[in-house]
Amino acid sequence: MQRNIALIVFAVGILTTCGAPVFADDSYSYSLVHISDIQTLSAMYPSTMNYTFSFLESKKSTYNISAIIITGDLVDSSDNASQWTSYGNARSLTTIPV
Repeated sequence: MQRNIALIVFAVGILTTCGAPVFADDSYSYSLVHISDIQTLSAMYPSTMNYTFSFLESKKSTYNISAIIITGDLVDSSDNASQWTSYGNARSLTTIPV
């Protein structure tokens, strides 16, 4: 059985899909979401980061999202506890594995 992967790319802050949306149906086994360099959200826009993760959670079934892949930095300053807290709070808004 061949498995197809649908990749949905969200531009953080803009939250639009690139290209045509892919819906969960018989032709796709799962979808992945890729986000990169969210350190500015951790440092300056935690409410936008919260929205990003809650939005992805709300689309989990629609797009059959199996994982969120984050490349790049999570926080702007590794020793800044408030940025890690912001990331942790946003991360807790989804059940999708990161």
